[in-house]
Amino acid sequence: MNPEALRQHQEYQTRHKCSRYRASHGNVTWGGKTVRGCNPANFTILAPDWGKDSRYVYYCGMRIRDADPATFGMLNLIYGGDANAVFTQFGKFKLADRASFRVLDDGGFADAREMFWLKGYAADKNAVYFHEATYKPRAVRKADPASFLALGSTYATDNQGAFFEGYRLPGADPATFEVLDSYFARDRSRVYTHRAPILNTDYATWEVVDPTENLSRDRYGYFVGVLRVPNRPEKFWGVL
Repeated sequence: MNPEALRQHQEYQTRHKCSRYRASHGNVTWGGKTVRGCNPANFTILAPDWGKDSRYVYYCGMRIRDADPATFGMLNLIYGGDANAVFTQFGKFKLADRASFRVLDDGGFADAREMFWLKGYAADKNAVYFHEATYKPRAVRKADPASFLALGSTYATDNQGAFFEGYRLPGADPATFEVLDSYFARDRSRVYTHRAPILNTDYATWEVVDPTENLSRDRYGYFVGVLRVPNRPEKFWGVL
């Protein structure tokens, strides 16, 4: 696991007073509730939401069924694995081929708004997978595991195209595709925000103005997300 990604996640949880594991008075707690059956003498915190003792692996204080604590470790912030299987917070990831399974990024990142998102890519010999913490992993359609490259902020490429959060960006050129920040990317002829192209831009003069507001511009005016506006708008969040 990348120590810097782990540090950023821990700092985010501290700043927002998220639930965490604590050991006191002979018990381990998560979110103030006792983790039932947990042995505090050999309990280890693996990641902010993950831990294990000599008998069980836990996510948010709940046991992960069939995980072997003796061989279990975190692969990144959202995937764990033991000698026989891959796991997420939902339990055993049955689609994954353990022998060839690999994570392709840190499983989380801080965006321009200093929000920390638990999501990322992984692959095995059969498929590429996208996983965000609130949903089970899903296979990325028509993605090539051998050439798939995670670029950060859930943008990615393979030898045929580019992706955002596991969805192919229509017409994107993987050879020239680059990520500009958490919300913007471009290739040789188009610019993108999230999974959508920003249409009718003057490519030569287009630039990011404020990624925290999803704001960009060209010589003809401003864009909030994909929407062209004649003047710079007041500061606000949430328009894509």
